[in-house]
Amino acid sequence: GSETELNSGTAVLFTAAFLMPGFVWSAVLSMFLPRKAKQADNRFLEFFTLSCINNSIWFALFLYFALRDYFTRHPLTASVSVFVALFVSPLLLGVISARMAQTDLIGRLVRRLGFRTVNYMKTAWDWHFSRQQPQWAVVTLKDGSVVYGYFGTNSFAGDDPRDIYLEKVYKSEENGFGTSEDNYGALIMADQISVVEFFRNIGEING
Repeated sequence: GSETELNSGTAVLFTAAFLMPGFVWSAVLSMFLPRKAKQADNRFLEFFTLSCINNSIWFALFLYFALRDYFTRHPLTASVSVFVALFVSPLLLGVISARMAQTDLIGRLVRRLGFRTVNYMKTAWDWHFSRQQPQWAVVTLKDGSVVYGYFGTNSFAGDDPRDIYLEKVYKSEENGFGTSEDNYGALIMADQISVVEFFRNIGEING
């Protein structure tokens, strides 16, 4: 009856208000940061916590309008405001917090106070490739062979396994490096990689 419908409606509202913003925020973080898999109950707590942070930003504004019955008189504005609070706001907060983590902004501030922090990056591989800096790369394989290539915006480095795709590969020549027009890069498997060296420009490789 009406009580069942009320309970169902309350559950939907609770999910939308206290889980959806956290889900959006967490999804954005996962796009930019390497993150460990969590159990279902831990993910629920993460979504709930992030949602509460997001909602606290909007609470005073929504309370102000609610007390003046503004949303009842302007339903379109209310719909847009709810959409912004539940989806746009956590998306922006996710991008901002991911950027802060990548630049280690909070960590540097805390270390200046004399505290020692633990880096959120699991490996040096994750740390380097999270910066997304286009660079020349020299990959030495376990059999001793060497691959010269360019790691740019169309390249990719995997997290697990740690393979690497170079969008362009080059061959060593007497006066530098050459490539052909039909060069579509190279995929190097994780179990074949011994050392990866990076250079800002191709001249450093020759030097």
